Amino acid sequence: MIAESGNSWYVIDPAGNWLNGYGIRPKIDVVDTEGKEWWIWLEPLNIELSEKHWLLTNKLAIVVWWDYRNNDEIAQPALTEADLNLLLSEWLEYWNNWYTEYRIIDIGLFKEFNNITELAKYFTQT
Repeated sequence: MIAESGNSWYVIDPAGNWLNGYGIRPKIDVVDTEGKEWWIWLEPLNIELSEKHWLLTNKLAIVVWWDYRNNDEIAQPALTEADLNLLLSEWLEYWNNWYTEYRIIDIGLFKEFNNITELAKYFTQT
């Protein structure tokens, strides 16, 4: 989903757990038999919703913000103004450029674009 609020653009991908380069990831703290502490990061796309729910409600995992740009945990993201074309490029990179077709499908609307630059231009001019 692409949204605009004020002068800021947001690319929101709930399936990919992605919001302008940030995500929310489950984290498990584990202590081994020798007393050493470990963190286990869970990939949100590889866990069923029911499993995430079970881990969180049983306090076996916590949810933390993740900065995909720097590949690190952060306290809270700073969602600043960003160029839509840049955000779409980062989102494509997150998905390893898996997407090759760009479309807008809505009630009474179907548009296709050759690349993300055309898509971003469409949104910023309407």
